Amino acid sequence: MRKASTLLVTLVGCVVGMPALADTTPSQRREIAPRYDQLKLRAQQRRGIPVLVRFKVVEPDGRSLAARKAAGRLRLNNAMASENIRAFAEYPRSGLSAFFVDAAQLDKLIDSGFAARVRESKLSRPYLQESNLLIRTSAARAFGLEGSGAVVVVLDTGIDADHPTFDDRVVWEACFSTNWSFYGATNLCPLGGTADATQYRQKGPGAAALTKCTDVPCWHGTHVASIAAGSSATYPGIAPAAGVIPIQVFSRFDDEYDCGVGRAPCVLSFQHDQIAALEYVAELAATYNIAAVNMSLGGGSFSSACDALEDLYVPAIDDLESLDIIVAAASGNGYLSSSIGSPACLSKIVSVGSVDDTTDLVSAFSNGAAILDLLAPGAPITAAYPGSGYATASGTSMATPQAAGAIALMKGFDTALTYAQMKSLLVTTGTPVLDSRNGLTFPRVNLARLALAVTGAVPGDANGDGEANIADLLLFQRHVIGDFVLSPTGVLRSDLHPEQDPDGTLDASDLVLLEQALQGD
Repeated sequence: MRKASTLLVTLVGCVVGMPALADTTPSQRREIAPRYDQLKLRAQQRRGIPVLVRFKVVEPDGRSLAARKAAGRLRLNNAMASENIRAFAEYPRSGLSAFFVDAAQLDKLIDSGFAARVRESKLSRPYLQESNLLIRTSAARAFGLEGSGAVVVVLDTGIDADHPTFDDRVVWEACFSTNWSFYGATNLCPLGGTADATQYRQKGPGAAALTKCTDVPCWHGTHVASIAAGSSATYPGIAPAAGVIPIQVFSRFDDEYDCGVGRAPCVLSFQHDQIAALEYVAELAATYNIAAVNMSLGGGSFSSACDALEDLYVPAIDDLESLDIIVAAASGNGYLSSSIGSPACLSKIVSVGSVDDTTDLVSAFSNGAAILDLLAPGAPITAAYPGSGYATASGTSMATPQAAGAIALMKGFDTALTYAQMKSLLVTTGTPVLDSRNGLTFPRVNLARLALAVTGAVPGDANGDGEANIADLLLFQRHVIGDFVLSPTGVLRSDLHPEQDPDGTLDASDLVLLEQALQGD
């Protein structure tokens, strides 16, 4: 029997020991809120904004660090509650609290003396711009890499868990979504209520269902998840045996101010909902073998690592790194050649740009910069669409789950692989692709090379006996001249792939290399 999902609405408790607010100068406010002037203006324009606050930890007093962090959070929340400003969400793993504040309340929050950092909870969009052959998926299958036992988490617009491509592999679901009337935002959690200035948290089967997506485009999450882990025979994902945990982190927006002229209603994601989801992933890691978190969303542009500017993401990302979970994020679709979006710009996130699935050229829309980690096919990609169908779409949103799926292949094969090992394998086995816009070369996912590196297989071992020798050469010769029967996946009938380059094609050039390698054998 499936367990029912649960809904949690976080409320702040009673107020005790309220300290007096301290006087703070504008320059001091900017030290706590680096974009204070912009925050103040937005709070005035929008009547109120959501902010994330890193509270000051209580100084050493004999208590544990965890106890001092808890005391620091309580101290901040009590000070704010005395001013009728109450936290609507808590982030114990990241040391954050979230508040909705107007312009006057923003100053009171900063002036409390208990806030170390204050930033706006920004909005992210799905990275949609308006493969399998290229990255050698069949080669990974030939090595037995399908992601079995691993799980991919998809932070997106929810999922049609009943789509046949998922084949009952949606192992858990969650939703973190927010109501905020000043933005025209309402939550998309199936059990979410109507209370304003509230973050709803639903966990369990059906929590990421598309129940409330009656007039907004929530197909993006289903499409992305199936690219990572779909099992369709016609449009297979990268890791077709992996489990999937979809987490809804988007909300419905009515306001053209945020959606754009003529684009309302739309779906956008608050940063505070994303961080809540990332913290929850760390909790789920005790139950599931989570390999990767996919974030095909973002905003802004950064030409260098943004850890200092986007610091409120950092504790949650560091937490996942310590659990050997890689977060893969889309670089963005802004046609930029020297910057990428957030959160992809964070140094411990694997940032993914797009190449065309047929030409292997960097997509014109794909953001690129020296800090970009990886490329993968993102245009055009056909994958699952809610209601048992399939659709073709393009964007770095479509490239990112190919990287997440590749990570699941590794973790499914060897659960002991660390974050550093998996990131290195993913990058170093990629095929170099030049971005002609900036003259930079980036690795494009190559599952044939990745499979060789992960399994420790011997290149050229066509019959699977553990070495490349004359027997393999004879098999290979028969294949090249068209006298060798291929398996249904299109590779030799052994468990290993004999390509030597690998350039993506098994041909005469590979035969020459194999003959050279076997000279004197």
